[in-house]
Order: sequence, then structure tokens, then C-alpha cells
Amino acid sequence: MSKLMVYSSLFNIISDFKKYIGKEIVFSGIYSCFYDSDMNKRYHACIIQDETACCLQGLAFIPDKKYSYPKDFPKENTKITVRGTLSTYEEGGNTFCQLINTVMEYEK
Repeated sequence: MSKLMVYSSLFNIISDFKKYIGKEIVFSGIYSCFYDSDMNKRYHACIIQDETACCLQGLAFIPDKKYSYPKDFPKENTKITVRGTLSTYEEGGNTFCQLINTVMEYEK
């Protein structure tokens, strides 16, 4: 798929997430990680740009238990492919999408 198609597909999944809950999702993008010290929580995400690189879309993921941070994770901005099951979580009164039991592929 082209970058535009992947970006559009992910946008569609996030916008209409209820119909994709429990489905396996696979896509490639750039690895990003953020640690929220207030919540004592680390967020992992795969970020996709559209073809003109003007817009970004990302999806948080919970890695499979076989991964240990930071040992088994890529460096920031590394190209990765993620495969996981779409789920949601509540935080701050909002519902967010995420992949659970996620497996990552990247060049080491």
C-alpha cells in the first residue's frame, strides 16, 4: 500500500474504531516512545506520515510480554512494523485506541 493508503486506513480505523475492536492490525511506520512521569507510564507508538509528510497519524501499542524495555526496543525514529489486536482504553475521561499483544519487527 502507498503511504497515503496506509495513513488513510489508519485514520479510518481510529475514527470508526468500534468496528475494528478485536481485529488484528498490521502496519509500518516510525517508532516513538514517551514517558509520562505524572502517570508513571510509558507509551509506545507507531507513527505514519501521509505522502506529502504534512500530516501524522499514530497508534499506541502495548508490546507483547516477551519484550523488555529498553533492551528489546528500537531507537526513536526507527522504521518498525507492528502487529497486534485493536483495543481501547480510558484515560482522563477519553477513549483511546491501542494495539495489544503487539509484536514488533525492525532492523537491529
